[in-house]
Amino acid sequence: MIVLDTTTAYGGTDKSQGAIDSAQMGWIEDRLAYYSNQNRAIIIMSHHPANTIPDQGTALVNLLRQYPHVVLHVVGHGHINRVYAHPPDAGQSVENGYWEVQVPSTLEWPNQMRYYEIVDYGDGTGAVYVTVVNLAIPAGSVAEAGRFYSLVDVQEGRVPDGLQGVINDRNVILRFAWPPELLPVLAAMPRRPVESLHFLP
Repeated sequence: MIVLDTTTAYGGTDKSQGAIDSAQMGWIEDRLAYYSNQNRAIIIMSHHPANTIPDQGTALVNLLRQYPHVVLHVVGHGHINRVYAHPPDAGQSVENGYWEVQVPSTLEWPNQMRYYEIVDYGDGTGAVYVTVVNLAIPAGSVAEAGRFYSLVDVQEGRVPDGLQGVINDRNVILRFAWPPELLPVLAAMPRRPVESLHFLP
């Protein structure tokens, strides 16, 4: 797992936008090469999605596309369920690229989070099972009051779509192809049932 710092004191004209400087881009490339040579599946984490990083967002996507060991980029910032496909090149299958998954906010309606499970199918492909999870909030707690007020925002039109995302952005199975050199490593790993199948069709 590689965690990026996309925060900035500047953010251009929109102070909420992210940034990655050239030093961090060099560090990311170094880490990608290192973990790829170690035959590791790679997950990227950052607060900002690539499309809200005006200075280096496109460069980041292009860099991650070059490394087949990258299977997932988990992002936040927009407080909504979203899934972005990043195929290696235009016209190619996303299974040969990676997935960018945006998480909802636990503070805004519908007050949810995501559960991730990476699965090896044993045929050279794998998948990320992504499940939206509702929070169990104790009655009478501050968290319950927060959930109530977040629903009021939706009902009063401040958040018209409820930040849920469309159906294809919520409970999803995102397939990808493993790099061939990773297959012996996966074959040697212990097997267990897919827990997400309790929630996903």
